[in-house]
Amino acid sequence: MGKSISVVGIKNRKTGIVRYHVRTITNRKSTKKSLGIKLTLEKHNKYFIKGKQRFREQKSFREGLDYNTKIEKYLSTINYDIITDYDNQKSFIVYFQNKIDAEFNHGTRIKKKVVLNKLKKYIEHQNKKDLCFDEITKPLISDLLLYFKTAKDPRRLTNNSAIHYLKIIKSIFNDSQKDDVHQPKSNPFSSIILKQNKLKSKHLNGEELGKLTESQINDDKLLIVRNIFLFSLFAAGMRISGVLTLRWKNFRNGRLEYTMMKNKTEVDLSLTPYLCILISEVYSDFPKYKDSKNDLEITVKFKDVDKSKIMSLNEIEEAINEYKFNVSKNPKANKVVQEIFEGSLESEGHLTNYHGYKIDTNNINVKYLIDRKQKLLSSIDDKFLKGFILYLKEYKEKRKDDFVFPFLDKKVFDNNRDELLSEKEYKHIKNKSIVYNRKLKLIQKQLDIETNLTSHVARHSFANFLLELGNVSIYDISKLMRHASLQITEQYLRRNFDPKRLDDLNFTLQDKHRARY
Repeated sequence: MGKSISVVGIKNRKTGIVRYHVRTITNRKSTKKSLGIKLTLEKHNKYFIKGKQRFREQKSFREGLDYNTKIEKYLSTINYDIITDYDNQKSFIVYFQNKIDAEFNHGTRIKKKVVLNKLKKYIEHQNKKDLCFDEITKPLISDLLLYFKTAKDPRRLTNNSAIHYLKIIKSIFNDSQKDDVHQPKSNPFSSIILKQNKLKSKHLNGEELGKLTESQINDDKLLIVRNIFLFSLFAAGMRISGVLTLRWKNFRNGRLEYTMMKNKTEVDLSLTPYLCILISEVYSDFPKYKDSKNDLEITVKFKDVDKSKIMSLNEIEEAINEYKFNVSKNPKANKVVQEIFEGSLESEGHLTNYHGYKIDTNNINVKYLIDRKQKLLSSIDDKFLKGFILYLKEYKEKRKDDFVFPFLDKKVFDNNRDELLSEKEYKHIKNKSIVYNRKLKLIQKQLDIETNLTSHVARHSFANFLLELGNVSIYDISKLMRHASLQITEQYLRRNFDPKRLDDLNFTLQDKHRARY
């Protein structure tokens, strides 16, 4: 006989009061026992952890400890097992639902609910009401895969989505063995290869990234979306959930410190000038990069000229443009130049790529001007960054719990805790991410970008641009993006890994691709 036990809150539709019960499902028959605990709906959403079926124990809710003690005391008087007494004839569906109820992560729980609902539709299609463990065979799995790919309920799944659904079902089936709920003679999934089609990686190329960094966005809402995307890319491929929930208190001593929502990994990044520029463009009262640019000049003195000259950034840029390489009208020379620009012929003392400029290597003056420009840019970056960090230190004292990018509704979130998101908060981020992706499509169309812009393209692009830098190992990328792969290598090297290496990689990437102000 199958049995599941759970603590549930049941809301009164008229009063909104939530009363708590222990619900027992035995052989599909449900009974409930009142615990004598009741809360307002607001407190229920705030303090009851549905996944753990317990209350939060914190200073703002001192009753939590007493309520949890009451629950444990009652459960100790009954045969308390989440799922007990399953055998080969018992319900896989009931077990699946119990695994979902015990899942704490909102995103994982929602994904598994979708898969379970799809599985239930397949069962209905077979004119059945349930699916027992011993009915899960290799032929059934093959038939289920075909159903996922062909049935409109409401839509057919792609091959990769269908395989993904089956992998989730497989993981639940394997869990039943670990939980000693079901022990088959042989695992029906062991001989089935669940291989997804290899998809082309979606990332921006340099030209498309240039359109995003250089183009003027006049619509304030689209400007915020554009800057969120670029912040996500240049903050080491930060996930959209991390950017949207970033608060001013996450900035400390010129660094960005936050915990990744997906895997709870702690991230520590150095604030770069370009990250600060992306934020300052969203707020009118923040220090502006152009002010630092206009304030600084640099001495320029050519070897063949006695007098030196004080020049601004714009003046140096104009001087560099005077030395711009003019393509010869000679067809033979044009062919050589074209091959050099396409990278099929090495420069032989004619043209080379120097800090993003195609220059004649024999012209020492233009190289000198570019060097002076780089030095001036470095001074401008330092001045702007110091001023931004100083301003940020005062600004965040009054707004430390506000979101950095004004995209989420602050009222939905509880600023007084740094725990896992509530289901309400998770769904709000999910819905806002959909809005964000829709606005990215508008930017994509406006800037004539071929790559389909989505929130995750920023993360993929970051990894791809790192590879293009050269001399970057897969481990560097894995570490910078906080991936869970290369676990053995990471455990071996983690203690000796230099955090400055991560900062240098991030600075190098932004120096190459940032907008030129």
